[in-house]
Amino acid sequence: MVARSIYGRDPHGFGIEIYADNPLSFKDPEFEKLPRATEPWTPGEPPPSTARNYPQDPRPRIDESAVFHTRHLSGAVIVSDDFDTAVDYYTSAVGLSVVGGGHDQASITLGGYDGGHDLALFRADAGNGLVPGFHHMSFAVFDEADLAASIATENAGVTIEREIDHPMRRGAVVADPDGFKVLFHVDRNAGPESLGEVAPNEAIWLV
Repeated sequence: MVARSIYGRDPHGFGIEIYADNPLSFKDPEFEKLPRATEPWTPGEPPPSTARNYPQDPRPRIDESAVFHTRHLSGAVIVSDDFDTAVDYYTSAVGLSVVGGGHDQASITLGGYDGGHDLALFRADAGNGLVPGFHHMSFAVFDEADLAASIATENAGVTIEREIDHPMRRGAVVADPDGFKVLFHVDRNAGPESLGEVAPNEAIWLV
């Protein structure tokens, strides 16, 4: 086994996986010999380990054949019609912490132990143009020059649906083959205070 996992559904019905790596690495030759069937597991057996079994200093590489050059998955955004229940679920059950916004605001940004902005929840409101459901996922790219080159390319049939140019973020939005929105971005130095009077349907691309 390379990981221990538990599965459930959030208040919106989205499937959730919470997992912890085991000592066996995906790069270990023994990984290929593992059966793919799930085996029964009782949390706490065997006792949990404090070892970190993922790379501590990952060195991302650029695939020159790709249109966008991503460093890592940087987050996801959900528009919620049950905002308070969703916030309680992701903080109390999943264990994320608040890194921006709040219960009494139009949105809240949550992060895990490593301090990322992993999940943003926005209130669904007939007046803000946001429809309940999964809104988009985002990937951080290497730098603004690289992002600009990706936006300018015309290969691979990739169509840029939206560009973002704000003190908080430079980005480009595309739709994947299933129609899901994907944001490729570089974060800038400006903080959330720079959002000012930005409407929620625009702010949703900046958190």
